[in-house]
Amino acid sequence: MDGRVDNHISTLGYRTLVFEVFAGDDPYLDQDAVFGVREDLVMFYKDMPAGSFPRDMRCQVKWMDRIFKLILT
Repeated sequence: MDGRVDNHISTLGYRTLVFEVFAGDDPYLDQDAVFGVREDLVMFYKDMPAGSFPRDMRCQVKWMDRIFKLILT
């Protein structure tokens, strides 16, 4: 699994926001030579069992969940 997730948020009339969220257990977390890693962009994955995918979607394999709060002002 990659140690980061790229995010792009856009809507008409506003600049596009592009950012990365980093996995807290990534062994290379402290070695990002280009940008560094801000603590508030670090998250942790939670292993989820097969058949537990939300919103009635059919996912019969194990998956990983992450939750982070994004506040735009």
